[in-house]
Amino acid sequence: MNFLIQASLIFSLPLLFWLPLRRFMPLVLIQILCGMLIGPSLLGRVAPELYSAVFPPDTAVALSSLSALAIVCVGFIAGLELELDELKHQARQVLRVGFLSYLVPAVGGGLFALWAGYQWPELMGERTTLWVFAVAGSICFGVTALPVLAAILHEMNLSGSRLGRMSLTLAAINDLLLWSCLTVLMLATSQSSASHSRWVWLLGPVLVAIGFMLRPHLRKWLDSLTHATELSRSALSVVLVGLFLSASISEMLGMHAVIGSFIFGMLLPRALRRHFTKLTAPFSNAVLLPFFFVSAGLSLDITASPLWTFFVLSVVVGSGLKIISTAIPVRAWGWSWRESLQLGALMQSKGLMEIVVLRALYDAGIISQSCLTALLLMALVCTALAMPLTRGLVPQINQKYVITSGS
Repeated sequence: MNFLIQASLIFSLPLLFWLPLRRFMPLVLIQILCGMLIGPSLLGRVAPELYSAVFPPDTAVALSSLSALAIVCVGFIAGLELELDELKHQARQVLRVGFLSYLVPAVGGGLFALWAGYQWPELMGERTTLWVFAVAGSICFGVTALPVLAAILHEMNLSGSRLGRMSLTLAAINDLLLWSCLTVLMLATSQSSASHSRWVWLLGPVLVAIGFMLRPHLRKWLDSLTHATELSRSALSVVLVGLFLSASISEMLGMHAVIGSFIFGMLLPRALRRHFTKLTAPFSNAVLLPFFFVSAGLSLDITASPLWTFFVLSVVVGSGLKIISTAIPVRAWGWSWRESLQLGALMQSKGLMEIVVLRALYDAGIISQSCLTALLLMALVCTALAMPLTRGLVPQINQKYVITSGS
């Protein structure tokens, strides 16, 4: 019964707050803030008995399991939506801006993390070093959240504008660099046991051999799926088995499950990816992600974190470097300062991807609980600033900019 009460709160409470604020804040931010509201930060301190009654320890496993499933689905959908073929045909200038918009915040954020780790050693996890912590920081500060950015553009009626198309392209490039850097870091810091690694490395060649022997049948089967109007239940089951197997292998290699699910989604044929995007994205966004976001808020206890200086500096570094590294190259390309700064304001939204990355780094023992709390709050503030900053740069954006930006 407790889990049903929790589910009712998780789905209803964010909507009640979001409806009057939907023009200013995306739903994801409201969900995390509601998790903080009903978590140890507020309810746990104001009414500890009520908090213990609503969230007893024996229900934590269910919430944790749903959150883990949500992370796997997020990685899978991110892989499905990454269009590598389209990125290949982008103009060289677009690719250059995309790389700069990630690398400059990543380098600056890494240097800041190196200083912060030396200044506040308690930010580092139990299984890391100062330099690994700095590399992790560079990944955190280079993030742009493509799903949240798409939602913000939709809410601002900018999806079809030049600004919207450019920001989504740059965010896709950022996502590709993000997942590549995170994969390398997790592999380099892997501490999986020798027995696990041995079984995984033995399993890999076996799966490759089976795939090679079944290649003609797999190709025929995939061709039939890509031309089908609807996916059969057996086809859906087979792909889901592949998804969870990839995520499990990624975990056993010492990486995070989200890496395996992202690679699996990216490797599916393009036509098949469209089918699964239509199937999995609505369920994941409507059912699983609310549990993940609220659980992220529940895991925060901001009253127990004394490193507010680190949080404030993180917001300045995370937002400022992203805006500058995007606006200056775009301005040099010929855009106006207003449009360039507007694009930078959109690109500094971190949202979902930042939360997934932070969770993976925390689970790997690279960052501590206090660092997780500070950077989660930083991600919330940066994402919350995206819509007001963009609207402030262009008055009456919904009427004026969309008409003039189609050229």
